[in-house]
Amino acid sequence: MKNEVDMVELKKYYSLLNGIRDTLDMYYQYVPDKLIYQYNGCVNCIYVLTYDNNISDFKIEKDEKDHFSGGSGYHVLTLSTKIVPLLKYLKDIYINDDITKIGILYSNIENTELQKRCLDILSSKDAFDRVINQATQVLETAIKKKANLEDTKLTGLNLVSKVIAPKKENTILLFSENPELQEAYAFLYKGIIGAYRNPTHHTTDYVCTRQDALKVCGFIDFLLKELEHSKNIKSS
Repeated sequence: MKNEVDMVELKKYYSLLNGIRDTLDMYYQYVPDKLIYQYNGCVNCIYVLTYDNNISDFKIEKDEKDHFSGGSGYHVLTLSTKIVPLLKYLKDIYINDDITKIGILYSNIENTELQKRCLDILSSKDAFDRVINQATQVLETAIKKKANLEDTKLTGLNLVSKVIAPKKENTILLFSENPELQEAYAFLYKGIIGAYRNPTHHTTDYVCTRQDALKVCGFIDFLLKELEHSKNIKSS
C-alpha cells in the first residue's frame, strides 16, 4: 500500500464500485451506457489516487461494446468480468481491514520521525520486527541528542546506562528528583532497549505481529515524550 494514497477517498470509490456490482442482477443482457461511464469514472479516479498501472487494465474500452452477443450496447458480462476482479484486487492490495485499523491507531502516534520510518512497514505483509528496529533506533537517536552525545560511538545498553543512570549523581538525563522514580525510569529505558532494540538489531529471527509492532511503536512514542521532559544536568 502506497503511503500517498488517500484511503478515505479510495474507500469511497470502492463503495461506489460495490454499489454498481450489486445492480448487475437487475440487467438481463445489456447495461445502460451511463453505468459504464460511472464505472470508468471510478477506475480513473482510483488510478489518480494510487498511480497503480494495474488499475488501468480494468477500464472498459469502447471496442468492448457488443463483445459477447453482437447486440447494441455493453453486455452485463463485459462489466461483471471487469468489476469483480477489480474489487478483489482493491481489497487484497489496498482495502485491507487490518491495515485500515492499524492506520486509525497509528494516527495517534505523535512523533513525526516514527511516522516517517514505521508506517510503510506496518502496511506491509510481514517482517514487522523492522518496525521495532526503526522505532528503537529513533529512540536511541533521540537519547543521544538530548544528552548532547550525537558523536558518541556508544549504542544500545551501553548508551542508555551512561545517559540514564539510576542515581542522580551518575546520570546525564534526570527524569525525576525522586530517587525511586529516577531509578524506575533508568530501568524502563534500559529494559526497552535490551528487550526490543537489541534482538531486532542483531538478528532477523525476532518474530512479531503487526499489532504487537504497533503497540511497541506506540509505547516508544510515549517514551520519546517523556524523554523531552527530562533535564540534561551534565555536559557530555
